[in-house]
Amino acid sequence: MAENPHSLLIGARGWIHPQWKDSFYPDDLPVDWQLGFYANEFSMVVITQNEWTFIQSEPEVLDDIEASFRFLCEISLVDMSLEAIKLQWPLYQQIIERLGKQCAGIIFRLPVDILPDNETWQWCVQQMPDKLPCYVDFETWPADANWQIWKSQSSLYVVGREDSVQVNRLVSPVVRVGSECTDLKQLRMLIEQVCLCAAKESTLPVLIMEGQPPDVEMLRNAHIITELL
Repeated sequence: MAENPHSLLIGARGWIHPQWKDSFYPDDLPVDWQLGFYANEFSMVVITQNEWTFIQSEPEVLDDIEASFRFLCEISLVDMSLEAIKLQWPLYQQIIERLGKQCAGIIFRLPVDILPDNETWQWCVQQMPDKLPCYVDFETWPADANWQIWKSQSSLYVVGREDSVQVNRLVSPVVRVGSECTDLKQLRMLIEQVCLCAAKESTLPVLIMEGQPPDVEMLRNAHIITELL
């Protein structure tokens, strides 16, 4: 795994991507070795629903990952009732507890119209482990009024996007970057702003690459840029 002088967590949203076979993962690499292969090069990964299910069936995939590697655990509230979340929560809790210090926080993926007084959201907040960073990430960007309400919640961070940071609509210690971001100057600007914001907030900066699949070369470029800052 590359050295990272700014402690910037750089990783993909999920490691299970069939499109990575033979382009990133060797063609003959067993599926249960993919996480270890990924973790040898990158410092963090986001556990999505695909990975929750996989870890539940193959928990030993976590055994040989270096202690310095970090996981962000994504819990989606999109199209999920409170009853459905309660059924899933023991799985989330079990894996988060198993990760221990390797869990760098929880990202809640939220529908655009949800507000902090939502019953399902309030229940989830009550289940959160103490001192574990909490992030909210919207499927589509909320209206300004709703965004301001979320931004006022001092106990959590709103995940930014490369376009929102570029127009200064949101400066966040956590930003997700889509596959359409291919400009290295823009990537450097994002990294600088994320690290600056994280330093002000006394928290870890996080850069998440997403897409179908996430761009491995941009992940590598992000590491190189961070080393040069």
